This record gives sequence, C-alpha cells and structure tokens, in this order.
Amino acid sequence: MSRMVGRIVPATIFGVVVYTGLLFYGDLPSALASLRAVSLPVIAYALLLSVGNFAVRFLRWCYYLSRLQMRVPLGDNLLIFLSSFAMALTPAKAGEVLKSVMLKERYDLANARTAPIVVAERINDLAGLVLLSAFGCLELRHGVAVAVTSAAVVLVLMTICAHRPLGELMLRSLDSIAPRIGILQRKMPKVREAYDVLWTLHRAGSALISVLLSTLAWGLQCASLYIVAGATPDLHLGFLASMFVYSAPLLVGTLAMIPGGLGLTEASMAVLMMQLGGDHPSASSAAAVTFIVRFCTLWWGIGVGFAALAIRRALVPARPALSAP
Repeated sequence: MSRMVGRIVPATIFGVVVYTGLLFYGDLPSALASLRAVSLPVIAYALLLSVGNFAVRFLRWCYYLSRLQMRVPLGDNLLIFLSSFAMALTPAKAGEVLKSVMLKERYDLANARTAPIVVAERINDLAGLVLLSAFGCLELRHGVAVAVTSAAVVLVLMTICAHRPLGELMLRSLDSIAPRIGILQRKMPKVREAYDVLWTLHRAGSALISVLLSTLAWGLQCASLYIVAGATPDLHLGFLASMFVYSAPLLVGTLAMIPGGLGLTEASMAVLMMQLGGDHPSASSAAAVTFIVRFCTLWWGIGVGFAALAIRRALVPARPALSAP
C-alpha cells in the first residue's frame, strides 16, 4: 500500500502541471472568466452526479461479492470500496486491487478470489464507456457504423467471459505457450482461478446487469459534463454529444495505461468540445469546462478515497500480527 501511495505523488504533480496548462489554453484571463461563469450550484450538481456514480459502482461491487457468496459488513465494505478511489492515478486504475488487499487483511478472503472482481470492474467499465461513446457518436458522420462496431467489440468481450468453451479455448492456448514463458507457467493456476471467478460473475445474465450498471454509472458522469458545459455561454453541447465528449477521451486515456488518463484525457476532451460545442466555442471555455469536470469526477473521487482511508484507519483496528512459532 505504501508503494501504491508513493506512485501517486509523481502523478499528482503531473496533474498540477496539466491543469495549469489547461488554464493557459487560449489565454488565462478568458479561462478564468469562463471558470467564474460556472456557478457554485452547477458545480454542486456535478459533484452530486459523481456521488451517484460512486453509489452505482458500489452497488455493482456488492452484487459481485454476493455472486461469489462473500459477506462483508456493509459499513466496512463501503469504506473499503471508497478507499480504492485513492488509487485512481495508477495505470488503468490497477491500484484498486487495494480492495482485495484490505479484504485479505481483515477478512482473510483469498486474493485469487477477490482480485478478479477488480478485473471484472475494469472490463465492465470499458464496456460501459464503449457503449456510451457509441451512443454519443450517433450524431456524428459515420456514427452508426462506429456504434455498431463498438457494440460488437463489447459483445465479443462479454462472450469470452460468459461462454465457458471460449474461455477454455483461451486457457488451452495459454497452456500451450506457458512452457516457453516462465512467469506465465508459474501463474497459470492463478490465471485459471481468476477466469473461474470472471465466468461466475458474468454467467446467467450477470454480464448484462454489470454492463447496465456500468453504463448508468458513467452516464451520470457524462451528465456532469452536460450541465457544466450548459452553464458556459459559448458552448452548446447536446446530451448525446456530451456522452461522446466525456466517454471517448476517458476510454482513450484508460487504454493508453496513463495514470488517471492525465494529459491525454484532458486534451482530448477540450479538443472535442471545440469541435462539437457549437459554431464558435472558445478554447478558454473548453479548457474551463474540462478543468471543472475533471475536478468533479477524477479529483473529487481521489479526495473521497483518501478520506475513506483515513476514516477506516481510525475506526477499524489493525489485525494483530501473528507471532513467529
């Protein structure tokens, strides 16, 4: 955990640089004026929508645990879930495996059973973002073709997780090359166990429920961008366009394995707003909206994560270390 936190510091410093650059995108006085144009109630609504995102994702987390017949006290489960938000600045949010670490430390739940839940979360987050991007680009030229292709990619991904014969075929392929890759050969039992968990989480309609929850969760974040952009005079984004402007850059930043998508996500979001935000949107307005939206989604979540970590450390005593025999 100390190593995970240590990796966040450089990413945070880089984030400060990115957002300072955003304010200078266009010109600083205009960017500051655009920031001031967004009222505090609008920012409060955006923060509440992010809280809705957290709530839906927590519901999905509880659903996963119930599918694996794991029972964790609700209060501590919520703190464990929220604590993982502090790890959002790790590549592809891999640091959210902190949830698995905490469950192992406190409740002796095997990492091999709980870590695949984090993998399932990432798979379904990607599926939700792909679907939102697909819906959002329906207004664009060739949008229908992109939407159909994106939906097909999600369907293939979900089928691999849910259809046992395909999964077994993939595992046999890995078995055939494992002898030539030492680390893969050592990890194959864990890989098989992880696939068993993923299959359990996605069979019998569970995949549909998970993807719907993921789409709803990230759709709430798209709504954050929609209401913030709507409070800026020279930006005119419809809701479908807002879905695309938010989800596509987030998807690109995630797939690029950049911590928190920093830099790439913000730049993509601002550029898309310039292209889709009406007749004459200013660079300063696009930068200001990007700044506010990323604060209300990414950085708000990180702050909640660190607060949950602190509360849990204060309320939940550490388990005593086992003495050596």
